[in-house]
Amino acid sequence: VSSCVLWCVWTWLKKRRFGMAMNFLSSLVGRATSTVPYAIDANQRADWGGWTMADAQPRDGSEPATAFRKRGNAEDIRAAKNGAKRLRTVRHPNVLRLIDSYDLENGDDGQGPVVYVVTERVKTLREVLRSMKDFTAKQRNEYLAWGLKQITAAVSFLNNDCNLVHGNVCMDAVVVTEKLEWKLHGFDLLSDAKGSNLPEWPLQDFAWMVQKQYKPAEFAKGDWDTIHSSPPWAIDAWGLGCLIQEVFAQSQLNRTEELRRTQHIPQALLPDYQRLLASTPSKRMNPSRLTNSPFFNNSLVDIMVFLENFALRDDFEKDTFFKKLPGQVESIPPPVLKNTLLPLVINALEYNNAPASALNLLLKLGQDVDEQTYAAKISPCIVKLSGSPERSIRITILLHMDKIAPHMDAKVVDGELYPKISTGFLDQSGYIRELTLKSIAFLAPKMKEKTLTGSLLKHLAKLQVDAEPSIRANTTILLSNIAQYLGKSTCERVLLNAFCRALKDNFPPSRSAGLLSMGSTAKYYTADEIAQRALPAVSPMMVDKVQEVRKEAFKVTKVFFGILQENAKKLDEADAASSMEKKTSESSSFISNGEGQGSASTLLGWAVSSFSNLKTSKANDVSSLEKISTVKLQDPAPTEPKEAPRPDSTASAPLTLHPSTSTAPAGPPASLMDEDIGMDHGGDDAGWDDMDIPILEPPPSRPIKPIAPPPGPARKAQSNAGSTAKVGTARNPSGGMKSEEDQLWDQLGMSAPTPSINRGGTAGAQGMRRSARPGSMGAMKKAEPQKKLGATRKTSSDVPIDRDGEGGR
Repeated sequence: VSSCVLWCVWTWLKKRRFGMAMNFLSSLVGRATSTVPYAIDANQRADWGGWTMADAQPRDGSEPATAFRKRGNAEDIRAAKNGAKRLRTVRHPNVLRLIDSYDLENGDDGQGPVVYVVTERVKTLREVLRSMKDFTAKQRNEYLAWGLKQITAAVSFLNNDCNLVHGNVCMDAVVVTEKLEWKLHGFDLLSDAKGSNLPEWPLQDFAWMVQKQYKPAEFAKGDWDTIHSSPPWAIDAWGLGCLIQEVFAQSQLNRTEELRRTQHIPQALLPDYQRLLASTPSKRMNPSRLTNSPFFNNSLVDIMVFLENFALRDDFEKDTFFKKLPGQVESIPPPVLKNTLLPLVINALEYNNAPASALNLLLKLGQDVDEQTYAAKISPCIVKLSGSPERSIRITILLHMDKIAPHMDAKVVDGELYPKISTGFLDQSGYIRELTLKSIAFLAPKMKEKTLTGSLLKHLAKLQVDAEPSIRANTTILLSNIAQYLGKSTCERVLLNAFCRALKDNFPPSRSAGLLSMGSTAKYYTADEIAQRALPAVSPMMVDKVQEVRKEAFKVTKVFFGILQENAKKLDEADAASSMEKKTSESSSFISNGEGQGSASTLLGWAVSSFSNLKTSKANDVSSLEKISTVKLQDPAPTEPKEAPRPDSTASAPLTLHPSTSTAPAGPPASLMDEDIGMDHGGDDAGWDDMDIPILEPPPSRPIKPIAPPPGPARKAQSNAGSTAKVGTARNPSGGMKSEEDQLWDQLGMSAPTPSINRGGTAGAQGMRRSARPGSMGAMKKAEPQKKLGATRKTSSDVPIDRDGEGGR
């Protein structure tokens, strides 16, 4: 039993080992299959050695590729399989990268065996050279030098490191990637340098595939002994000379004699070119020495070599390199900048810890690329770097957000970039918090309203009380700038609260920012909010100690009053329309009921009686006012200017502000308050008709003082209708202007009481004038007799009049 078990295990191991070996051989040679999992373009282009190439797109949506296809006899298929095997086993940065290979026994059309080799997306060198028409002579030579250096490095690797012979180095054996990097391919003849004794030596077996003009003398004669005894690079050094001739002549080599044309070969490269084409194989230059030619010492080659070995450089070299590079960018051809330099810089930033100066170069290169390239290459790099722990990188991104945001897709900004940028709101550095705040102004147009209201406003609410004053001011400004991207309900709920909070800040620019923001977002406030919340918050700013704050306060007040005036016009129009409709309906009802004659007499009687009452009331009112004015203007100083006559109670007296000569800032001009505000004051007693004001007795021991004459020339009162009544003003002890009520209290020898009217005692000249008005509510109420300067008596109009003419309830 044990022997049977051991035999079964051994058999299984042999089968498994055989399967693994077959899989390994299959990976080297290629998979035997009936189909290729690529969508291959029908536009087939001829390539060297019977190959055709076409663009291919994988069916799984991965990276684009190029498919090389070869069909032929048995020898052609054998050479193709050797090339696929060698391309798979040889790995070098300047050798074409193989993705996969496929061996179709009956082909994709059932007409014979076909070999497919799928590589990275490339195009022929001949196509690239034809597209260099816009290059200057210097740019062209620098780019050709960089490309030749790459092919020379690949050949040197094969000859010196791998002891292999390519056998067919020429223009057709070179392809160019999307990054404009030159890659060596065409490995059908690739063989061991000393493999003449092997049963299969592709260099000898497939020598017929190489065209005669590319063969050195020993290769063309088939002198295999000389080839076997020659250095490994002898044949490929000749091939490099042929490649240099074709590249600078911009044409294919047709005859060996054309290699003698040197007029288009750069002088720095000419000596090395001649050594490569030496007639004696042993005297031909080693490709490894060619890389040290002075021809390859130019700015483009130096930049590319540095970036290719970027991981081996120290921090000082990296920083120095990227600081000098922006000055050299102008001399590099635009296609090279876009397709070659840009990917290298991105790779250095993402994987090799490049300094912040490299990011400046990346953003500069990004200004000249199309939107598709920016979205595919630069945007992912910026999103990744925005979450970098390196503060210098994040600061550079924030400083250049005005250049980055216009190129970013809205989905990328809202879903990927903002979550990483928003971490800067919580950074310990105030500088980063402020830069993060400023960057939002460029990102907000591409952010969703949900993100703005759900996440951003929470950060802004905290920043408005930040310890840094400039951050508080900038937060208010940012909020006004992004208001257009917030919803209407959010604006109504947030804006006015935030700006009113800014007005209480002890940092003057924050207060100015709050006033500016209020004015710029006034369209989001209703008339009720402006009158009840905004104006009461703005009015203290008109007397702010800082001139800039005062100016902004008057500006925003003017804006608010304009809105209120428009609202008042609309209300008046609505009231007029409503009243007209009501009168029309009443007139229609009046006529239809047949009551016109009786009602007319009734209305006439009411009008006559009302006129009589009004005449009696007006006479009593004049009598009372004369008695009060006798007390107020007792013993005036002879030099005092006469008081302007008081306008009729039916006329409105607009408010006139007089400039102050004190050190306090000047208020707005009279035209602003009179014309723009347009308030109707209705005389001195307007607004007090519905209040019962008690009498305040003056102290008996205090003498009555005359009114001091105001400084400067007296103002003449204008008596014609419609003019503004200007009253001479006095100054209070603090230097400010005294109101008309203050002058009145000075004449009576007592101080003006506080303007509060809710505590049972109300002061002011309006109360005294009101007590003398016949028919007023204060006169109609019963009041207890109060002693002032004499006994009181009642007149026929039931108004308390002081017997001595000094007033009373």
